[in-house]
Amino acid sequence: MTDDHPSATETDPAADRDSEATAEAVTEPALPPRTRSLTFAIVSILLLALGLRLWGIGTGMPYSYAVDEAAHFVKRAVLMFDEGLHPRWFVNPPAFTYLLHGVFAVFSFGGRGMAEQFLRDPEPVWLLARGLSAVSGVAAVGVLYMAGTKFFNRRTGLIAALILAVAFLPVFYGHFALNDSPLLLPTAGALVGIAGVISTGARRWYLLAGASFGLAAATKYSAGIVGVALLLAFLPRAKQEWKRMALAGLVALAAFVIANPYSVIDFPTFADGVAHQAEASAAAGGKVGQIGTGGAPFYIGALGWGVGVIPLVFALGGAVLLAVKDRRRALALVVPVILFLIFMGTYSRWFGRWVMPVIPFVCLLAAWGADRLIERIPARGYLRPALGALLVAALTAQGLLDSIHLGQVFERRDTRAIARSWMRENLPQGSRIVVEPGVVPQRWLGRTISYSQPYDLTQQQRSKRKPWRVLSRDGTFNERPEDYQASLKPSLVDVYRSQGWCIVMTASTQRGRLERDPKGLGGAIGYYNAIERKGKLLFSVAPWADPKDAVPFDYDGSFNYRDSAYRRPGPEIRIYRLRGFRCGY
Repeated sequence: MTDDHPSATETDPAADRDSEATAEAVTEPALPPRTRSLTFAIVSILLLALGLRLWGIGTGMPYSYAVDEAAHFVKRAVLMFDEGLHPRWFVNPPAFTYLLHGVFAVFSFGGRGMAEQFLRDPEPVWLLARGLSAVSGVAAVGVLYMAGTKFFNRRTGLIAALILAVAFLPVFYGHFALNDSPLLLPTAGALVGIAGVISTGARRWYLLAGASFGLAAATKYSAGIVGVALLLAFLPRAKQEWKRMALAGLVALAAFVIANPYSVIDFPTFADGVAHQAEASAAAGGKVGQIGTGGAPFYIGALGWGVGVIPLVFALGGAVLLAVKDRRRALALVVPVILFLIFMGTYSRWFGRWVMPVIPFVCLLAAWGADRLIERIPARGYLRPALGALLVAALTAQGLLDSIHLGQVFERRDTRAIARSWMRENLPQGSRIVVEPGVVPQRWLGRTISYSQPYDLTQQQRSKRKPWRVLSRDGTFNERPEDYQASLKPSLVDVYRSQGWCIVMTASTQRGRLERDPKGLGGAIGYYNAIERKGKLLFSVAPWADPKDAVPFDYDGSFNYRDSAYRRPGPEIRIYRLRGFRCGY
């Protein structure tokens, strides 16, 4: 053990509790107190985080083109004004839904006004919900600073906060009313409590860690990894502090139930929702268009583009350094990340957003690794500050540049909005259009133009097959794109023509899945070829400036637009007019 960072495991437990100030002084670096500069730095980081998350937050309005956002939290929060507080859907936990419902009630003086607003013009409702997601992500940045300060020192806290402020994945999901950005706040709060458990073992830190753990798990199930971190932080002092840990467990359970009360009131539905989530994640065969091996290597790669390659390298260095110098902190910060990557890697489906719960851990480890390197720079004049600033710039450059690119993309008009304007201006009233599922929301074209989806036109042909649209408990339909792709075949184009559905709109986010990974679905590829052969291309719009820059389909990249080729959000849209039968020539 070196002298620059004494380990809590080498001190007497009783003495460890005598004075929290003493414990904090042990972990505080030998830096001159510059309160004004520190405040300026923290405020600047928070404003940067807020600006990146609000830049382009109105993307896609007045519609929500993000499928999960459009289908879940906001709509369910609005429906609660008429249908009660039962979420009736536990594939994701409802803490964020309840938070939205409460905010909607405050802003509409009871809720009815918000429900009517959502039916009449949903844009203000979406913007309020997205703003709440963004603000929660910014708050997480501030709380992570506190966690870094308590785990290590102020400089580590500042660097960790700055990395989280600009990291691409947190910034991207800070633009949407989903639970991915809000989960970062209780996760960071739990890390503050865990740091206190390690440094002093005081009851209040166990309570904070337990309550934050319960709220994190009630926001997103996978955020329960912070409970593992708390348990590992507790184990070295299990004999002395088991009562405090038991109390933390009770508080965690209470927080989870308060934020998810129907997990107890209607346990069968809750258990069914959790089981459905696990089954869907582990479904054999993965998703059409999802190629590669997935597993832990994928999530390590996702951290590389979602947080940054250089932060990931420094996080690895910080993890090794902690394992050598401070095993208790390593247990709490390093082991949970490893266990999380191994566990998530067992699923047959993988998405970058699923790594969000461990991003605060990675930011802390990267900041600690950078802090130790800065500390080794000779303190000669401005050498250490200058080289330290260059190092911090290197740590944040990738995330900052990607987040700036994202803001530029989001502030431009979505391809689907452009296609909608073209349709309304160029297609006559009463036109019948076939639109692929999962591309645009309901009521997208309004009442002047009728549109349908392939399953609506071929229901009789597929009546003996298991439909790809399954009725769920709450009366909505669960659309499964992989089954949709399997249902496509060239003969459907003749069905459209015979029934007078003469306009077909295709999107690269559907067709691209097949082109990337056919998996024997030659009939579906033939379906698109038949559209081109039996139809005339009327209009097309792409998210990239040049067709040569077309980006291959990817379940992350095709929806988060991080590739520099993207100039606007949305898929490539093509609109065809079919010829023959009732469609004429």
